Amino acid sequence: MFVGLGLSGVIPVIHGVLAEGYEALNARMGLTWVLLQGGLYIFGAFLYAVSLLLKPSPLRVKLR
Repeated sequence: MFVGLGLSGVIPVIHGVLAEGYEALNARMGLTWVLLQGGLYIFGAFLYAVSLLLKPSPLRVKLR
């Protein structure tokens, strides 16, 4: 879900880059920062998922 939210702006950004060009979008809205924010958002979701996988499961029963 987090990655989906992070990627939700990809289609409008691609459309803007194709219609206006990278430099125009970067001057108007700081496209470099928007891309960095999206990448960091997805990276944070990845770190969260990895941290959940590394925790011991509360349903796991120790036999010894």
